[in-house]
Amino acid sequence: MTQCFIDFLKEQDVKFIEDLDIKQISSIGIGGRAKLAVLPNSEEKLLKTVSFLTQLGEGYKVVGNTTNILFPDTDFRDVLILTRNVNGYRIENDMFYAECGGTFSALIRKIADLGYCGFDELYGIPGSVGGMVFGNAGAYGKAMSDVTVSVRIYSPIADKITEIPLEQMVFSYRSSALKHSGEIILSALFRTERDSAEKIRARLLSIVERRKRAQPSGKSLGSIFKRHGNLPVSRLIDELGMKGLTVGGAVISNKHAGFIMNASEASAADVRALISEVKRGVYSQYGFIPEEEIEIL
Repeated sequence: MTQCFIDFLKEQDVKFIEDLDIKQISSIGIGGRAKLAVLPNSEEKLLKTVSFLTQLGEGYKVVGNTTNILFPDTDFRDVLILTRNVNGYRIENDMFYAECGGTFSALIRKIADLGYCGFDELYGIPGSVGGMVFGNAGAYGKAMSDVTVSVRIYSPIADKITEIPLEQMVFSYRSSALKHSGEIILSALFRTERDSAEKIRARLLSIVERRKRAQPSGKSLGSIFKRHGNLPVSRLIDELGMKGLTVGGAVISNKHAGFIMNASEASAADVRALISEVKRGVYSQYGFIPEEEIEIL
């Protein structure tokens, strides 16, 4: 990394970490080392950082909570920009505004105390606001596309901020228009409903208990595969008898076949090998190749 970028970060008072162990920030505890990780604590600093790197021609990757990303075992050469400290939020005219880096479930809990809801089914998903919108995350019949009003994005190429209405986001199952655009989510606006804080908290607790009954605890990336139409691929993995299948330190959960767990110092190669085994098994028995929901770097 060029010294001029390090000097820039110091001048702009942007926190950075050299030689970061990615395992420490990965929800599945997998990854090599990042030569440089940057942690801006405001939208302004995020924009300045991305703009500076773009001008330098340096590679970078913007990530939120890293709960849906499988990092490589090798060292990560691009600059890793972590948005977790860009996490402001507010309620305006019964609309919920949230910056990209906040954990969506934590924000749901905070606005619940103010009597705002409408996100119950999404509670417990560990992604950041930006990551959830980017991948149109969802659960129990509700997705981000059901609650999103508009999204503010930044185009590094055009050096321009734009607010995109819902219809231009081209949301589909676990996808959005931003998946291949190269633009960065800065914040989003969501519609809300009103109810008593006590009733909302009770519903959120019910969702948490439901998740605990259905999903394993431990190091994972959540559900690995998208549904095939309306069919959960996890059901097919179960029917194939692949629960408990292990490669190295990675294992297909015995509790929920859609989860691959880091049981014992698993590597990215272990996880990829299990994914390949599932694809081969599903294709052989059911005639299609399941598509990953996670991002593999």
